[in-house]
Amino acid sequence: KEGCPVKKKRTLRQWCTLCGAIAGLGVVLALMGGQRDSPPEIQILFWIGVAVVLAGVVLAAVKVRCPKCGCFLVFQVRNMPKYCPKCGAKLDEDEQ
Repeated sequence: KEGCPVKKKRTLRQWCTLCGAIAGLGVVLALMGGQRDSPPEIQILFWIGVAVVLAGVVLAAVKVRCPKCGCFLVFQVRNMPKYCPKCGAKLDEDEQ
């Protein structure tokens, strides 16, 4: 259709950033709810935070992979490898 915006695929760096942000949010929630003297309504944030951290890790395990061989890449936003450690394929910034 005309006028429909073309969706760009996310890059590996974008997936790393998103997964890190999700996991970071989970850590903040867990810390907020992890206080011993907090009421039970606030302590539930600990378990919600744990679930959010796990969601970030699972998303990273699914999305932060080599586009050629599917090898899991340790998600590090600043030190993203330029080549896959398993197959040696170049990890271009434009690839998902």
